[in-house]
Amino acid sequence: MDLSDELKDRERTAIAAFERVRALPAEYGPTAEWTDEQRAAVSEAWEQWRTAAQDAHLAITAHATATGQNRYEVEMAVKRAVRRA
Repeated sequence: MDLSDELKDRERTAIAAFERVRALPAEYGPTAEWTDEQRAAVSEAWEQWRTAAQDAHLAITAHATATGQNRYEVEMAVKRAVRRA
């Protein structure tokens, strides 16, 4: 399956954003002890991940539609390509 660099880059961006979301709680410790700035940073990280994931999904859907391919199969091919790189 021919996948554009744009599709793979969008998936990489979403993965990196999610890794940041997962890393912050470990970095900050118990949520009850977070400062307002830390809470804002986590909220911003979640928003960045949601936006990046949405961008990746929209690009995958557009590619699948334009090429007449199954969207799920395109998404899985993108994920495999990115995770194996």
